[in-house]
Amino acid sequence: MILIYSEKINNRLSYTCKVIFELILEKPFELTDELEKFEEYDGVKFNYSKVEDLPGIQIWPSGLLAERGLKEQKIDYCKWGDLPALFPTSSELPVPFDLFSSAFYLITRYEEYLPHASDEYGRFKADLSIAYEYDFLHLPIIDLWAYKLRDLICSIYASAKFQERQYKFISTIDIDSAFAYRHKGLVRTLGGFAKDVSQLDLENFTARMRSLLGKDPDPFDTYEELQFLHDEFDIESIYFFLLADYGHNDKNVSVNSRPFQSLIKSIADHARVGIHPGFMSNYQPEKLPKEVSRLSQIVKREITVSRQHFLMLQLPKTYRKLINLDIKEDYTMGFAQRVGFRAGTCTPFPFYDLDQDFTTKLMLYPFAAMDATLNFYMELTPDEAYQEICKLSNEVRKVNGTFISLWHNESLSDKWHWKGWKDLYQRMIMNAREHEEQQE
Repeated sequence: MILIYSEKINNRLSYTCKVIFELILEKPFELTDELEKFEEYDGVKFNYSKVEDLPGIQIWPSGLLAERGLKEQKIDYCKWGDLPALFPTSSELPVPFDLFSSAFYLITRYEEYLPHASDEYGRFKADLSIAYEYDFLHLPIIDLWAYKLRDLICSIYASAKFQERQYKFISTIDIDSAFAYRHKGLVRTLGGFAKDVSQLDLENFTARMRSLLGKDPDPFDTYEELQFLHDEFDIESIYFFLLADYGHNDKNVSVNSRPFQSLIKSIADHARVGIHPGFMSNYQPEKLPKEVSRLSQIVKREITVSRQHFLMLQLPKTYRKLINLDIKEDYTMGFAQRVGFRAGTCTPFPFYDLDQDFTTKLMLYPFAAMDATLNFYMELTPDEAYQEICKLSNEVRKVNGTFISLWHNESLSDKWHWKGWKDLYQRMIMNAREHEEQQE
């Protein structure tokens, strides 16, 4: 066990230590404000105070964890060896920055609670994050700090032992549009043909006609291929279904479509399924409970997993709504505009409500890379995207974390702007599985 001394113990410090020691290093810890108990303890210990001449590894507090509420933070940059770091304290200490405050600031998304400019959809811009500013968005920096801290502990305490956690890969699939042409209803189908004609798009007109006549498969019907790949490489997968009412940004097949419902039931037989809350559920509160209920009725089970459509995330509002509906896991934590680690970690962690200063039961699973980010925002070729994915995955392997990808069923169509991305998806999961096997 690791004993940590602090003159003030509160929820912020407890939460941060839980993330670093229990979740990342898988080591139990205890907090104490009793000096005598701390001094007498014969084991690994940290002095998280400015009190000098105490035993153990000292980390100076910057003050963030002792605060209540939120305010603008002046955050300076420094280096800890070859790692970037925040909240520098004293270069004379083995840990020359407030590691706990740095981790807390990043993982709670503190900066997203403060006034900020938003993108066209009201989302926090990746380029405004401190991780992007100091060029470490591509690193699971909190995990890297924790592992460097583990090495420091082992160099000082010869008896210290740590278990190695296992690298893990999870493939998550968003079903924004279950089918490209089929099962859209008469009005939408005729509208699609009219659009093809008005744009003189003979290729799409022909493809639509051949698919509707049953001569060719629907381009977005890639579910058997996904299942085959996941089964062949023993990949954990989660599918998120959009069941919102039709709208400008919610254009899936009607929830009343029997083929669509059959598809959901079929996938739920071999993989986990979750709700993909519609765009308008962010503005009309009554929609989210209805959408969750729809999915629950289709699969005949409780829905406990979620990811926001368009990655619409407003803190703490979005997560509070999910908690009220007994959602246990959310997979929205990632940026649309950039790949990387939005919360600074590749480890699932509980959501900390900064406004109310307490740890919730909602677990957040951060994803590292999305197909649309690589293709549309970063404008990479499939080969360039694969190299970017490998860089991220390699960083996750350094800390035996969890690498989560976000893909769409249409990305495997090999049509239009997705030509070559089906092969990329297979290369990605083969690469992930290869590294999982190395640990087995």
